[in-house]
Amino acid sequence: MYCAIRSTILNTAQALQQKAPREILYLQTDKPSYIVGDTIWFSAYLLDAHELTPSRLSGIVYIELLSPFGGLMKRYAIHLNYGHGYAQMPISKDLSPGNYHIRAYTRWMENFPDSLFFQKEISIAGGAQNWLMNINSYQAFHKLRQDSVSMKFFLKTQTGETAANKFVMININNDKGKTIIAKKLMTKSDGSLSINFNVDDNKKNKKLSLNILDEAAIGRISYPINLSPQKNKIDVQFLPESGHIIEGVKNKIAFKAIDENGSGIDVQGIIKNNSGDSVTSFSSLYKGMGTFNFMPKEGEKYYAELNNKDTFYLPHVDSLGTIIHTDVLSDKDSIIVFIHETSNRQSDEYFLFAEYKGYKLYGAKLVMKDRVMRIAINKSIFPTGINSVTLIGESGQILNERSFFINHYDNLNVTIQSPKDSILARDSIPVHIKVTDQNNAPVEGIFSLAITDNQQVKKDAVNDENILSYFLLSSDLKGAIETSGYYFSDTTIKKQKALDNLMLTQGFVKYDWDTTKMKTLPEPQFFISGKATSLFGKPLKKANITLLGNGKQVILKDTTTDDKGEFLFKDFPLFDTSGFVVQARNKKINPSA
Repeated sequence: MYCAIRSTILNTAQALQQKAPREILYLQTDKPSYIVGDTIWFSAYLLDAHELTPSRLSGIVYIELLSPFGGLMKRYAIHLNYGHGYAQMPISKDLSPGNYHIRAYTRWMENFPDSLFFQKEISIAGGAQNWLMNINSYQAFHKLRQDSVSMKFFLKTQTGETAANKFVMININNDKGKTIIAKKLMTKSDGSLSINFNVDDNKKNKKLSLNILDEAAIGRISYPINLSPQKNKIDVQFLPESGHIIEGVKNKIAFKAIDENGSGIDVQGIIKNNSGDSVTSFSSLYKGMGTFNFMPKEGEKYYAELNNKDTFYLPHVDSLGTIIHTDVLSDKDSIIVFIHETSNRQSDEYFLFAEYKGYKLYGAKLVMKDRVMRIAINKSIFPTGINSVTLIGESGQILNERSFFINHYDNLNVTIQSPKDSILARDSIPVHIKVTDQNNAPVEGIFSLAITDNQQVKKDAVNDENILSYFLLSSDLKGAIETSGYYFSDTTIKKQKALDNLMLTQGFVKYDWDTTKMKTLPEPQFFISGKATSLFGKPLKKANITLLGNGKQVILKDTTTDDKGEFLFKDFPLFDTSGFVVQARNKKINPSA
């Protein structure tokens, strides 16, 4: 029975991996914040998700700029050469200030959930013409059929001068950019302005923006207003390591606490039973995440009481089942997997598999004798990154899963040196860059370098997301990872424990191997296709089709249509931004474009 299940799982996984290989994409931007009229420079890196080598599937990446409300502002298509491409995106001067998002993907990635697309938030400020706003008070009242907002703020110019006695136009826009309220007001001598307005209480009017224009109708400030009622200021989720809490055995429980903005917040508290007796205490380690152990009793219910007296119930306690506990930190050479089962379990045989991104790396049949088993798996079989173990019953049913992170510290070492101690204005700056592997051997590759002004570009090089933390961590986890670079900044035991807590609370993405859903083929190169018809809609057979590129680089191509009037242009040279004109001609019909 075991051999049949093991063979089926391994053979199916191998076959499906060949049909549905996954790509991961990272976009390296030159900085995290911009001003209108600026240019976003970026490099794109597309890798095979399993090997972390340049993807051979796709040759085109689509990059989109999304508005603060999610609307599409711009879309670019760029060429890739050996998994790498680069381009720039100008920011229009008439763009409103705010937090925008960059989204990037390939056509092949559209077969998978869009949570696997690359996404990054950037800040775009209003430049020199933007005013400054200091909010003195803000109140939102939620009534039965109407929301009311009351605000008072002070306005200053970019140079710090008070915007005194100035007429301004106040526009309240909904999430579609439509103005639903417009008022003309005058600031006081101290630059202060008070506004009060009512909004119909419906789902369409929960995310608004306050826009201030001066007398010349020049946009000066855009400020987001969220009218969604705030729930508890702190929310805590409790997540058993095995997916279930089982009575009579020691359970490891992870938790994550977030504030009303969805950011991690540190908490402390006590676990109590339904009689109010204290069972154990807990406290978060980093970004509201932590763990605790306890042994639940038969028939008991448990809840957590925070220091601020907020209470949250733990998941239901089951009387029958198995738990899996994985220890990654105690042994430097092996991960230790402990499996416990309740005494009333009917099965004594289980199957344990370990995998990386859907690829099976380890499999074993387990025969339980004393209701507990300890298995050591050598860490060397796992690559650096997120891995997982899965416990399967005799019938092939998945009982427990656990993700964990293995770090072999095999990333590249990059050193940057400049022989000059002092640099004069307009002087050239020689920069020496050296890249080696973990064995100090030189490495050949493709690299990106951005040079910015420290006084103007604020970046946390230790904690912010980077290409390493994205490929090894963020791309495989659901939801946003706060300060993902933190987990790779050093090797202290605290950060290793914090990383394991992250694995327990945000889990890992399950890979959808259903190849019947693959509706989009890989796009290995840029191509233009179409169909030529007459004025009456009849396909033009064997018609001559000419294509002319009118960008910086002149591109001229010609082809002929098939019997259906369809044509295809491919094998384009690498080119910068370009527009194209397509013209059809045959012996009987005049040229048309």
